[in-house]
Formats: sequence, structure tokens, C-alpha cells
Amino acid sequence: MLILDTDCSFGCSKVDLGATYIHGIESNPIYQIAEQNNLLQLTQRELKNAAVLTVTEDGEELNPKLVQEVDWHYGMLMQNCEEFFMLRKPTPLENDSVGQYMRRELGQYLDRFTGHERKLRASLFNQRLLHEACLCGSDEAMNDVSLQEIGEIFLSC
Repeated sequence: MLILDTDCSFGCSKVDLGATYIHGIESNPIYQIAEQNNLLQLTQRELKNAAVLTVTEDGEELNPKLVQEVDWHYGMLMQNCEEFFMLRKPTPLENDSVGQYMRRELGQYLDRFTGHERKLRASLFNQRLLHEACLCGSDEAMNDVSLQEIGEIFLSC
């Protein structure tokens, strides 16, 4: 938690800015404060060069290209979600949620694959969606996050 007002005569103002404000944005003032106080173990350059290992619960090491492909597709879908707000486009369904939209789009993406390849991609995609739910504070795997309004979250950051 970060105290923004040092004059606490009327009560202190505290704002929880969360980890997304520290990771990955070197020009962000919170990142700079963390860096000046030696709170970051790895610099962005070190993180970019770090090897990432993705393993299934059965211990199968996934091909980094497969992980990259799913991450790219997931990122494109999240960008599409944000555009509903940014461009004021109508959502495919009334009262559509990010979770419902992403799962429909995932189905179309997965139609190209079968068997184990399909299962791996679906698992990776669902893991990314659950991670997004954690970041957004959603306990319904993004089913309770409005598709029409998701882009507003990123504008306010």
C-alpha cells in the first residue's frame, strides 16, 4: 500500500496500486520509486532475456512457440475486448461479459486443433483467463466483467 498524503491530520489517503504498476513499466513513477529503493530483483532487460519454462501439471514441458502462439492470440482477443469500450462498438450479445466473449472466440480458435494439441492450447488459454480474473478482482473467471466496459480499466491506469 502507498500513502499518497503525508499530512494525516484529516486521515491518511492510502491507495493500493497493485503489482501491475510495478512490473514492466519503467517510466511509471511507482516503478521508479521501487527501483530507487532496490525493491526490484530483476530489471526489465534481465526479465526480457530470462528463459521461461511452461510445464503442465503432468510435468510435460511445453514448446515455447506454442506458448507464444497462445499468448499472442490471447493478447489479440484482450485488445478486441478493450476496443468495445474505446471505439464504443456494440458487443456481440447484450450484457456480454469478457469471459463469455473470450470462451466463444477460444472455441473458434481451437476448432483448428484436435486431441492433445487442442487440450494444451485450451489449458494455456484458460490459465491466462484465470490470471486476468485475478488482476481484475473477478471471482467468476471474467464472467462478471462487462465486455462493454473492460477498456475503461486500462484508461484509468
